[in-house]
Amino acid sequence: MSQYFDLSIRRIEIKKPKRDLKPVIKLQDEVNKTLLHDEYYYPTDERTIQECLDGDYILLGVYNKDKLIAASFAFEGGLFFSKPITDWMEIPGNKIMCHEFVVVDMEYRGNGIQKRFMDATIREARQMGYDTIWCCAHPNNTPSVCSIESTGYKFADQFVVDGWPRNVYYRSTSIQR
Repeated sequence: MSQYFDLSIRRIEIKKPKRDLKPVIKLQDEVNKTLLHDEYYYPTDERTIQECLDGDYILLGVYNKDKLIAASFAFEGGLFFSKPITDWMEIPGNKIMCHEFVVVDMEYRGNGIQKRFMDATIREARQMGYDTIWCCAHPNNTPSVCSIESTGYKFADQFVVDGWPRNVYYRSTSIQR
């Protein structure tokens, strides 16, 4: 017997950050435990997320009933290993947003949620006036790399910081045909 899950994407409203971010932090921790390689995902800590809430941000979620099963977070500018991405490399664009993370509960992977998050975040960033969006992924994290590339991101460069290899990708938020 197959079960139907509503996998629609919704904004995660943040009214009380400590309370409202708990499910996101918990999901990151749970997902990180299921990955084959620790280096595939470097969780974003609650303090960093809270600091990013002061500017423009996009926080999206997918729920099964009341349980958060997937989350996506993007914010203005973006840090790459604690420094602005523009300290590492040149990225074209006047107003840049970072797609910080997408996490999907192991039970729900393979349903295209990551790609849908990428598309929704690009749309929202465009509506907010951003012209460029960037993200990064471990070069051997094939599902993430495939989702990133399938949504029109271009490989920009690879960096290894503290033993963590990361491919950096960027794309215009304009509609691509």
